[in-house]
Amino acid sequence: MKILNSVQSVYTKKHILAITSARHQKLTLIRTNYSLSKIEKLSTFKGSKSFLLTKTFDIYLLSVDNKLLASNDLNEWKEVLKVRKRNIIWHTATTPQNIVAQEYGEKPTTIFTSENGYNWEKTLTNIEVDPKSLHFHYITYSPQYNALYATLGDGNLIRAIKIQKNTWKPIYIGPWQFVPITTSKNNIMFGMDSAIAKGGIGIHHPPNKWKFIFLKWRNKKVKFTPMSNLKKLDNNLWITALGTPQAILVSKNLKKWHPAHIEGYSKQFNFHTTISEEKTYVACTTGKNLLLFKKKELEKITQTTQPTLTNYKAYIDKIKGLGFTLKRKISK
Repeated sequence: MKILNSVQSVYTKKHILAITSARHQKLTLIRTNYSLSKIEKLSTFKGSKSFLLTKTFDIYLLSVDNKLLASNDLNEWKEVLKVRKRNIIWHTATTPQNIVAQEYGEKPTTIFTSENGYNWEKTLTNIEVDPKSLHFHYITYSPQYNALYATLGDGNLIRAIKIQKNTWKPIYIGPWQFVPITTSKNNIMFGMDSAIAKGGIGIHHPPNKWKFIFLKWRNKKVKFTPMSNLKKLDNNLWITALGTPQAILVSKNLKKWHPAHIEGYSKQFNFHTTISEEKTYVACTTGKNLLLFKKKELEKITQTTQPTLTNYKAYIDKIKGLGFTLKRKISK
């Protein structure tokens, strides 16, 4: 593992692009190689937080505080979208026709769409989906089902929706809350962000079937393990970034997760975790550091370490979840 300090967001392809933070409300876009031996400063931005750095179509997109910036060449950047002061653009997705951006923060939060990355339109708000929800959590596109999938919370019952042909429908109504979504050929995977279950993954087999894997940290002092990011790598290895504890974990089977990096045990959710995959490497950010792993290194971790996150039956949590659902339905 290689480490680069003070990195908030990352994008990888032929090289690594990353946003680094410094004092005095300043963010810097850098480009570096996979040995981290050569660092080139490309642009600086006035701001303190960046949660998104990606390329879609031929456009680079970057979030700085409550603004979304776009560039064709990494040198000239234009502000293309601005949300309310304390909110952020947290995730994007790309369909064959559009780029989709998801707002997070104080309600109402919005899903925006754009055909070119520069002109954006409001598509849907979280309170249109569920008036009791606070915000959207995540957005992704499934080419297999030609649909967008989004998650939302907190304290509401509609937790996940499918968006297709400008209409939406709920696909999960219940106690388990999610943040990250990742898609595969046969199912849609949802990483839990629950205050009832200790942690876990929801597996959706369209159109209506669900299965849940409940996960808990082996050290009982850690009560909850909400996921912030979840991906399946091209070597069939699963990788997740937890919001708390601040950790990067890998798994072969979704039931046993091994620690690739544990940064801290703060109970405050870490929004800065990003995972970007390249042919040989996986780059992860924690808000403090960029962690660069070789895929073979991650495979070895699953073979040589004890799992720190393992599945459990969750009998009591399921009863609590039923109580939560009944209470919310009665209070409608």
